[in-house]
Amino acid sequence: MTAVRWTGWFTTERRAAAALVALGAALRAALFAAQPEPRVWFDTGTYLFCSLPGAAPALDRQQGYSWFLRGLRAISPDLRLIQATQLTLGLITALLFYGIARRLAPRPGWAPLAALGLCLFWPTNLLLETHVLSEALFLFLVALAGYAAAEGAHRGSPWLLGAAGLAAGASASVRVVGLAVCGLLAALTLACALRVPTASARERARRLLAPCAFVVAASLIVLAYMSHYRSHRGAWAMESWAGINRYCMLAPLIRPEHAAPDERSVAFLREHGDGNLRGFDFVMWDDESPLAIAARELHLPPPALDRWASRVALSAALDRPVDAGSILLDHLREATLSVGILDRHVKLTPASAAHQAVKQIYGVDVSTWHETRSFTLPYRRPLTVLKPILAAAALGALALQLSRRHRRGVQLALAGSALLFTAAVSISILPEQRHVQLAENLMLLNIALLAGQVLARQRAQEGTAR
Repeated sequence: MTAVRWTGWFTTERRAAAALVALGAALRAALFAAQPEPRVWFDTGTYLFCSLPGAAPALDRQQGYSWFLRGLRAISPDLRLIQATQLTLGLITALLFYGIARRLAPRPGWAPLAALGLCLFWPTNLLLETHVLSEALFLFLVALAGYAAAEGAHRGSPWLLGAAGLAAGASASVRVVGLAVCGLLAALTLACALRVPTASARERARRLLAPCAFVVAASLIVLAYMSHYRSHRGAWAMESWAGINRYCMLAPLIRPEHAAPDERSVAFLREHGDGNLRGFDFVMWDDESPLAIAARELHLPPPALDRWASRVALSAALDRPVDAGSILLDHLREATLSVGILDRHVKLTPASAAHQAVKQIYGVDVSTWHETRSFTLPYRRPLTVLKPILAAAALGALALQLSRRHRRGVQLALAGSALLFTAAVSISILPEQRHVQLAENLMLLNIALLAGQVLARQRAQEGTAR
C-alpha cells in the first residue's frame, strides 16, 4: 500500500521537477567549487559594518540583510558560508515559485515546471546568489510570502496568512520595495476571500478575517523596524534616502527657484547649484556636492536633508515635466534592457569600505581573490539576448491577458506588478540590473502561467473539434 501511495505521489511532473532541481543544485555546486569565496561589491561594506553589534541602520538601505549576515557569522565566521547559504536559498526560492505556479495554474502541468526551470537558471538569480548583496535573501522572503499567501488564501487559513505577513514584513526590512509586496499580497488575499462562495455567514466572516492575519503580521514587522530606525535616526521611517535619490536623478534640472519659498535654500542653490551639473555620482557621494554642503550649512540632519531634497526634486519635476519624463524614460530603458555591471572584474582598494569591512570582520584581504581570480562568468551575453525577449514577452502577456479569453485576475496582478515595480525603481533610483530582479521573476512566473493557459485552451479546442 505504501509503495502504491508513493508511486501515485511521484508523478511525471514531480519527477521532472526533481530532475530540474538536481540540475540546479549541480550547477550551483559547480559555481561554489570554482569560486567558494563570494563576490564583494561596493555596497557590501555598508551591509557588513551594519551587521556589527549595536550598529545603527544605514540611511540608504535597510538592516535586515545585515542581521542575516550576523546570524551566519554566529554559526561560522567563514566568509564562504554566505555564498553557500545564498546558493541554497536560490534553490528553495525556485521551489517556492514552483509551488505558487502549481497553486495558481488552472490545471498543474508543464507551466509550473517552466516557472521552476526559468527561476532556477535565470542568469540574474545565479549572479546575485554569489554576491554579498541583499537580493538573494529578499527574493527568498518574497517567494516564501507569496507561497504562504497562495496556500493560505486557498485554504482560508489565518495561520498561513499570518506566516505570509511575517515573511512579507521581513522582506521590507531587507529592501524597502518589500512594502509594495505587502500591499500587493494584502490586496490579493482579500480579493480571493471575497470571491470564494460560502454557505454561511460565519464561514464568510472567517474567510474575510483570514486576510487580517496577514495585515496584522506584516504591520507588526514593519512598525518594529520603523521603531528601531527611529531609535537610531530620530524618524519613523524605513530609510532616509528616497528624496536624496530623486534629487540626484533630477540634479541637472534643479534651479534655485525650485527651493522656494525658503529664501535660505534659494540663496544656497544660487551659490552652490553649479555642483548639480557634475553628474549623479558627484552629487550623491562627494563631500563638496550641493547635498553635502546643504547638510552642513543649512544644518539639516539626515531625515531633514532627505525631506528637503525630495521637496526640491519634486518642484523641479513639476516645473520641467518634459525633461523629467525624458530622464524617466532613460531609466526605464536602463531597468528593462541593461545587463548591469555585476559581472565585471572589480578591484577593491584598501581605502574602500568593502575592503575594510571584510578585513576587519572576517580577517580576509579581499584582493587575495578579487585580483588573482577571474570573475568573468557567461552572464552578460545570455542576458543581452534574454532581457529584451523577457520585456517583449511581458508586454505581450499583459496585452493578451487584457482580452476576455485569457483574463485571470491573479496573473494580471503579477504582470501589472512587475511593470509597476520596474517603473517604481526607475523613478526612485539610478537603476541597475539587480534592482529589477523581483520584476524579472514575476515576469517569468506570469509568462509560464499564461503559456500554460493558452496551450491548455488550444488543446481543449482541438479535443472539442475532434
